[in-house]
Amino acid sequence: MDALLPAAMARRAEDLGVVKASLPLDRLIALSVLAGSFIGFGAMFATVATADTDLSFASLNEARAWAAEFVRWYNVDHRHSG
Repeated sequence: MDALLPAAMARRAEDLGVVKASLPLDRLIALSVLAGSFIGFGAMFATVATADTDLSFASLNEARAWAAEFVRWYNVDHRHSG
């Protein structure tokens, strides 16, 4: 990661914005879906980490199993609209 002065950071952000705006529509949509997924998973784990629960994992595999079941529940059983 580069440490840039504000003017250089602004130029870098502008250049990246131009590159992203020039992407084909299908790639742009795919990247936006992935970005939303990462935000959603981050929010899910932040909620779990700060919810003062007794939830703890003995291993990485146990955490993965919990996450897989949570995603299954969210996508199959959980309904926002009733």
